[in-house]
Amino acid sequence: MKRRRKQPTVRVRPPFKRGDVVYVISGDDKGRTGKVLRVMPDEGRAVVEGINLVKRHRRRSQEHPQGIIATVEAPVPLCKLRRHDPARKRPAGAK
Repeated sequence: MKRRRKQPTVRVRPPFKRGDVVYVISGDDKGRTGKVLRVMPDEGRAVVEGINLVKRHRRRSQEHPQGIIATVEAPVPLCKLRRHDPARKRPAGAK
């Protein structure tokens, strides 16, 4: 039986860096803006402040004796983000 080789992933340089303000072009958060907290170029994703919020159930600890349901930002694919142009109030490069 032939073994399939894993295709090498192409690493694309992200169009923005930490601290940039980005605009979401599709998905549940379409039209919202937020500041980039972390960029993961190997995975093709970025974590944006206030975008793609998910609930995480945390176990009991000394800080939270009952446990807690925390709301955290999940990574968003880079293809769904565009740099925000505050002067024009729309994504940079849009007509």
